[in-house]
Amino acid sequence: RTSASVMGPTLWRRISADSAVFMHSTRQVSLYRNVVYADTSRSLEADRAQYNSAQRHLAAEGNVVLLDLATGSRIESPTLDYFEAMEGRPQSTVEIYSGRPRTSVVRDVVEDGLPRSDTTIVDADALTIVGEDAFHYRGNVVITGRDLNATSGVADFLEGGARVELRNAARVTAEDVVLNGDTVIALQDTVAGELREVEARGSARLDAEEIDIEAPTIRTFFEAGAVQRLVALGADSASGPERRQAYAFSEQFML
Repeated sequence: RTSASVMGPTLWRRISADSAVFMHSTRQVSLYRNVVYADTSRSLEADRAQYNSAQRHLAAEGNVVLLDLATGSRIESPTLDYFEAMEGRPQSTVEIYSGRPRTSVVRDVVEDGLPRSDTTIVDADALTIVGEDAFHYRGNVVITGRDLNATSGVADFLEGGARVELRNAARVTAEDVVLNGDTVIALQDTVAGELREVEARGSARLDAEEIDIEAPTIRTFFEAGAVQRLVALGADSASGPERRQAYAFSEQFML
């Protein structure tokens, strides 16, 4: 079993494996079997990896699991590239170019005055993480959570998951409401772990049990996981003074 601890100007890290080969000329170490990497914020396990100390780059492959030490969130992927923060790269970056990684986002929330853990699963074809709280998913994104279930071509989790932006055939299901649009933005209360607002833009459509709505923009407001208010907005036409209106349909009327 081979292991080493390294203290850099901004980051402590420890790397271990069953065996390793170090190339002094390239400052690269190749690690084999039961690879474990850990720094001050994340730990990683993999079957194999290469670490370049000059570029501060870890390339891992084979049953890769990346764990956020602060939150318990984890990523599972066949391969993963981890670029540590360094001069000229102020924030660390994780790149997963393919292999359909799965992210389990864990948040500590308070419900009825009691703490609990809330987990959201995100599957996508590729993933980029910048810093600690900006996750950029690409390709056939599927989000599964207690309040937020969605699909899209692209998804960005920003501000620690408080803001989720979905693009390219975005679709969000919450309670008995389905909201579609070219772009859908969901705002979440990260303390209570609940949806606060969902806004669909561009050919937006809302399907509910009692009413359907079509409009250029639809805003849906939630309270305790249930829809409390809807706002549908028309828009000025780009080709003239006509307005593209908002429409509401039900069995009793059309507005």
